[in-house]
Amino acid sequence: MLETKTYTIRELSAIIRTNGKTATDRKLNTYKISYTSEGCRNNLTYIITNIPDRFRVFCVFDLGFPPQTDFIKLRDFIFYLLGDDDFNWRPMEMMEEYLRIAGCGMSRQTISGYIGRLESLNLIACTEYVYYRVYKDFGVQKHEIVTKEEYSAAWGVYWNSRERGYSSRAAYSVMYNVFNGVPRKQRKLEENALEQDTLNLLSKFVAENFISESGR
Repeated sequence: MLETKTYTIRELSAIIRTNGKTATDRKLNTYKISYTSEGCRNNLTYIITNIPDRFRVFCVFDLGFPPQTDFIKLRDFIFYLLGDDDFNWRPMEMMEEYLRIAGCGMSRQTISGYIGRLESLNLIACTEYVYYRVYKDFGVQKHEIVTKEEYSAAWGVYWNSRERGYSSRAAYSVMYNVFNGVPRKQRKLEENALEQDTLNLLSKFVAENFISESGR
């Protein structure tokens, strides 16, 4: 993790993945990192004096998010994922709706990409299932949590209809009408306690980013 301290050119290059002074200076400037340097070639050292957006720097160089990521959306997602107990249990469809209502709109595909990256880093894991129904209310898609038994019973209606000779579409319609929606399931997200130090840092940098934004 990049910190405000002195680095050799080799140490710094390993962290921010550069080769040589010109590339290193350019990348530090891109991320608006304040620094001074002294010496030359193998004796070159950098003194990092300020990292104004530690959230973005941490996400790129430590977590491997692409530099082109929308870091405002990523920050908002992580804020709710790690800090709101009424958010992290929700399936992606419900996460999308929750964030839209909160004024942090992002697509299901974006949410899926964030979850995939955090999963690959073992920061979160998918464990037990959440069962829910999707339905329309005056043209607006809504979601409602159901039990595993209700979910299974809904699909039981579908397969019973199929056995009675209904087409797939007709059986689906019967299920929808009986269940008052479409039955779906998704694994619940949980934080990996073994990576709590990294998760704490991530939460800290998210908070710093919010504070920095409010002061602009």
